Amino acid sequence: MRGDAKRDEHRSGPARAPRTERGQRRAEGTDAAVERAAEPAPDLVRRVRELETEIARLRAAHASLEASRANLADRYDFAPVAFLTVDVRCRIVDANLTAATMFGRERGKLVGSFLTGIVVADQRATLRAHVERCLTARTLVESELVFAVRGASLFAQISSTPLFDQWGEPVATRTVITDISALRSTHERLRFVTGASGWLVSSFDTKASLMEIARTAVPAMADVCLVDLVGEGDSLERFECVLGAEAQAASVVRLYTEGPRAYVGSALEQVLRTRQPLLVGADAAKAPVAGAPGDLPDPLVSRLQATSILYIPIVARGEVFGVLTFVYASSGRRYTEVDVAMLGDLGARAGMAFQNARLYAAAQRAIAARQDVLSFVSHDLKNPLMGVMLSVETMLRAAPPVDRRRSASQLQRVARAAQQMRRMIDDLLDVSTLEGGRLTVDIGTHDLASLLDEVIELFNARATELGIQLDLSRPATLPVACDRQRLQQVVSNLVDNALKFTPRGGRITVTARVADGNALCIVADSGAGIPPLLRPHVFERFVQADGMHSGRGLGLYIAKGLIEAQRGAIWVDSQEGAGTTFSFTVPLARGAEVEKSNVETAGGSLGPSPIVGPE
Repeated sequence: MRGDAKRDEHRSGPARAPRTERGQRRAEGTDAAVERAAEPAPDLVRRVRELETEIARLRAAHASLEASRANLADRYDFAPVAFLTVDVRCRIVDANLTAATMFGRERGKLVGSFLTGIVVADQRATLRAHVERCLTARTLVESELVFAVRGASLFAQISSTPLFDQWGEPVATRTVITDISALRSTHERLRFVTGASGWLVSSFDTKASLMEIARTAVPAMADVCLVDLVGEGDSLERFECVLGAEAQAASVVRLYTEGPRAYVGSALEQVLRTRQPLLVGADAAKAPVAGAPGDLPDPLVSRLQATSILYIPIVARGEVFGVLTFVYASSGRRYTEVDVAMLGDLGARAGMAFQNARLYAAAQRAIAARQDVLSFVSHDLKNPLMGVMLSVETMLRAAPPVDRRRSASQLQRVARAAQQMRRMIDDLLDVSTLEGGRLTVDIGTHDLASLLDEVIELFNARATELGIQLDLSRPATLPVACDRQRLQQVVSNLVDNALKFTPRGGRITVTARVADGNALCIVADSGAGIPPLLRPHVFERFVQADGMHSGRGLGLYIAKGLIEAQRGAIWVDSQEGAGTTFSFTVPLARGAEVEKSNVETAGGSLGPSPIVGPE
């Protein structure tokens, strides 16, 4: 016990003497200084807080950068286009997942392979030239290439930009590949439909147009295209059969070339009955038909192993003329609803073409019948009419003076009526000749001046009787290349027309001169003019001014045809209430000498721009 007390005393040490007052104050000051020294300085606290804020900001920026990096990686990997890095040897250094999917390979196997091994063989040189041009020119290069992917062709647009090393030398290309197969297919289909529509409207031979359509449809729209037309007794007849390269087997050829079978329940029978397009799949021997109740057996499906068949009726206004059959087989393609609408419209156009061809044939038959009637008029009416005219003239000359005075007026009336009938027959025959394309002209060198003299002399008496002044202004001679009789007919029609529409006391002026290397003839009157609505149609058949019933509306139509047949032009200028001017040109005779005073340049005397025929 005593030992333990000594040890405790030894540990605690000797008892400290109580502090004096001065020592106490000194100790307290020392403690305060220590406490003040232990407190951090204000600048240090502020700096620590700034560092903590900076660290937090850096952590947030790092997190955002990692998120952006992950987002960029996702965008790179799953972009809608293929991204590749290709070195100078066309070896793929890097690729995104879209590229791996596009080319049907794992990315690990795609990287390290050569891009030339994916492109079709005949375009490998084009690809090498593409990469070389990009690296040499150090600029963006674009091309279109075809890649072989899973046994099919992939059409792509390829764009490459150069990548440089640390010394600024081009070492690789960043290549972007865009699949344009769908765009190209759509373009080909639109081009096919546009071309097919053009063939249908460019000719009335609809069968020949369908033959061209079938030949063009392979391979743009089908691997096989068939054309079956409705014949006599509503039976189908195989008109055209176009086979692609895949249809080489003899059994398949026989299937296509043999007559179509539209038995009850078949696809062809349903198309003919419903007059609606039919889309058939080919997953089984009995293929389901879109929009049809139940399944329809079809030999094309079961024996050809077609992937898709589209039946398009050739129909217009409820009448069916045949069926177009489009088949996809070895290509693996399938028809869509867009194809159904597009080709269905083509079938409707083909149907309208058949109807138009039928109407055209009917019109041609009607024209032929009219020609027969006009021929009858020419041969069976003109000759008796000439007999009537000769008989009247004979009676006027041979009758005694007394009888002649009694019947002269009646006989003259008969003569005028016969003459009018003769002109009518001649006009109808001229119209028939013009429309039938059988008009012939005998071009020779003739003097237009003397021709106009004859016409004016012919109409002088009538003009005097109507109280109209008829003037002629022409050079001494004006040699032209024309058919004299036909040109005289034109001038006579124009002068006769002017006399009809010029009131008593009016004036008609016929002028001839040279203008712009041609002979120009002008017939101007001071009549009432032509109404604006009628003016563009004056050269059409059977067009007459209001209130005018004495003519047949054929004179100007015939004049236009005769002038154009002689390599000339005819037009009209008229102001309502201010008269009408008809002008026409015919070529000058080759080598003809014309007085200088008679020659005018274009721009001063030709008047308005030509209106050849209706506007």
